[in-house]
Amino acid sequence: VYEKNDLGDGDLEVRVAGEEDVEIEEFNFAESADDAEDEASIKVEKRPGANDSVVVHIKDSGAEKIVNIWDEPLEEDIESTTAQRDDVPPTFDKITVYDNSSFIIAHFSEPVNTSGPDDDVDDGEDIPVGPGDDEVRVTGFRADGSTLPSFSGNGITAVDRDEESDRFRIHLNRKVPEGAEITVSFGGAAGEQIVDRAKNILAGTYTRTATAIEGPTLETARVSSLSANADEQTQTFEVTLVGDMDEDEELTVSLEEAIEEYDISYSTRSADYEVSGARARASRDGNYIVVEPREDIDDGTTLTITADNVDTTGIPLADIPIEDIEVEFKRSEVGATVTAEFDVLAGLSDVSVSAKYELKSPVDDVYSDVEVLASGQSDHVVFFRFALEGPLENGDSVEIDVSSLVDAGVNFDGDELESDDEVELELDNDKVIVTADTDNDEIDGTIEVRAKEVDVDRGSAAEDLEVVFTRTDSGLSVTEEIDVVASFINTDVSNIGATTGQTVFLEFELDGERARGGFMARINLDRDNAGLGFNDAEAESVYEGTASISTAGVITYTAPLGGLDDGTQVVIDVSNVDGSGVTEDAVVEFERRPGGFKALEKMRVD
Repeated sequence: VYEKNDLGDGDLEVRVAGEEDVEIEEFNFAESADDAEDEASIKVEKRPGANDSVVVHIKDSGAEKIVNIWDEPLEEDIESTTAQRDDVPPTFDKITVYDNSSFIIAHFSEPVNTSGPDDDVDDGEDIPVGPGDDEVRVTGFRADGSTLPSFSGNGITAVDRDEESDRFRIHLNRKVPEGAEITVSFGGAAGEQIVDRAKNILAGTYTRTATAIEGPTLETARVSSLSANADEQTQTFEVTLVGDMDEDEELTVSLEEAIEEYDISYSTRSADYEVSGARARASRDGNYIVVEPREDIDDGTTLTITADNVDTTGIPLADIPIEDIEVEFKRSEVGATVTAEFDVLAGLSDVSVSAKYELKSPVDDVYSDVEVLASGQSDHVVFFRFALEGPLENGDSVEIDVSSLVDAGVNFDGDELESDDEVELELDNDKVIVTADTDNDEIDGTIEVRAKEVDVDRGSAAEDLEVVFTRTDSGLSVTEEIDVVASFINTDVSNIGATTGQTVFLEFELDGERARGGFMARINLDRDNAGLGFNDAEAESVYEGTASISTAGVITYTAPLGGLDDGTQVVIDVSNVDGSGVTEDAVVEFERRPGGFKALEKMRVD
């Protein structure tokens, strides 16, 4: 059956031993035919006695709201009478033991708890354990018949109710050997702590024996190392399942040693934790990352948990490196565990890559720096900066992999590497290698390396080029990006007379295509405010694209809808320029968008 519509209190009645008007607290039917079962549960406020007669009466209106899986209403006016005894104590049915596990599952005939007969059943507590026969005792033999004395008495660390209400989990101080035979006894003292829903006590001594079998577990756990004195780090935790994992299981990752002993800070935001490999959700709960599956997960699945915003700034640099921090992965349902280790290693922070070239004014020979790595241009300086987190010892190095830049057409000269720090520099196989000077024991702090006279091939504009910085002593890497931006080639500006009504002819050639239309250039006709006037100026004729000019003499050029090919020549005519008040030549500045490349040309005013 399943619930077709919500039932109301008026649709059902419960009578106990002939009494009426027992209040119904809740009733649970399946919500759809896919989940349909042939039963429903009804909870009442007053608990019936041991042998009371219980009658459930479904009225006509209620019967119409309950249908079977064929969507046919139930019969009208249904009554059901039972006489269920609840004065029979639960029985200890069996035990389950897994090879190499540190727990045993004790199964009972019905749901049980750990309260005495005068306590509320819901207030369960752990069962006390000890060496006496009157409490809980676990004994065993290995597969070869030899005794396992460590499981007796104090070899039991805890006994608590399992997530399944008809089970208890007995925790041991070491793992069960493969194929071992295990016996569990509940004595009188322990039996008095075990009750069923009717508060009946498991009395007497009960013993069950089983042979350990292969069970679900975990394997191949890995945890990534962290960099010293760095925040906003990402750490990955990886583990492989042996045996299927049910949707109601949990996987926990213990961060206890990392947090409590080494002061590593992990985010409390659920958004900073993700799971790949299966549908699951991860979040931090105290010293644990808890993974909750959203579906059953198959045997052999490798789960990867990613934790963002991990912070090691609370660890003194004097303690670096910190090695072998233990992390325990645990499956809640079967208790299987596996451990992995990670290190906090000397690392790198504040990494940056930048470039500049000198822009020379054609009028007064004044140089200015432009921070850009531009295609088709020469004599750049490329800066590599990084901060050492943990000293770099004599002979160790930081390798800066520039192969993606070289592949894009950036040309480095190994003889033009320099630094103000006491390091040795070389360029080897597209790597800039920064080595601690052999005359010094170690170096720390921030290091800057400059590569001079760097040229970039024409047509080599590229985006998202990665430069990888790696410490050879710890192996930790940091990736930084820098782009090669497209430039102008063969810019030209015509000369004008020192009078009104002048026309300026501008030309430039593209280096690198522009695949789509839109704003791509800003041209300032009077960069140094030489005195030109543009109140009546107009961009009258434009070859390839469109342009407009402001009263300040700034032209906004927009590429045509289909974009422009590499090498396209663009011509712009600007009329009605007023040069009557100019006494010196003007500097015209071309600025490429996006990217910010700049070129300067002189406009002679006669």
